[in-house]
Amino acid sequence: MILGFIAYINCANVGSQVFDWLRALSGLSSFFTWGSICACHIMFRLAWKAQGHTLDELAFVAPFGVWGSIYGLVLNILCLIAQFYIAIFPEHDKPSALAFFQAYLAAPIVLLFYIVWKIWKRTPFMKPSTIDLETGRRVLDTKELIAEEKAERKAQPWWKKLFLELC
Repeated sequence: MILGFIAYINCANVGSQVFDWLRALSGLSSFFTWGSICACHIMFRLAWKAQGHTLDELAFVAPFGVWGSIYGLVLNILCLIAQFYIAIFPEHDKPSALAFFQAYLAAPIVLLFYIVWKIWKRTPFMKPSTIDLETGRRVLDTKELIAEEKAERKAQPWWKKLFLELC
């Protein structure tokens, strides 16, 4: 509720400028968020395979597998590149530092936070073979879960079965 009072900033003479900078801070956040999710899924699947596990051991498998995450990561990177190009060469305007930072401010901030975190916590870059996949893992009877899922699929309508087969 307290954050709702930020809307009253617009009553001030500089309100539109404040909102421009707030938008600049959050504008690329979804690209970084989804790109990170895709990268984590790719790394998880590489680690899962490198440590001798099979997909049958997982309770849930992404419909498009690791290729869906690769596709998503590439699209997020392409969007960040396109936004960078627009930030350097704004449409219908001359290039300026103000225009660049209002279009791309989130990127340097995310990079700064990442570098500071790596230095402060001294976390190593992980290899798929060294990632801990066991801590916090729930032990599931995957054979039982797979049997339940197959029974549920048999009870589904034909159109849903067709969709699941295509995915």
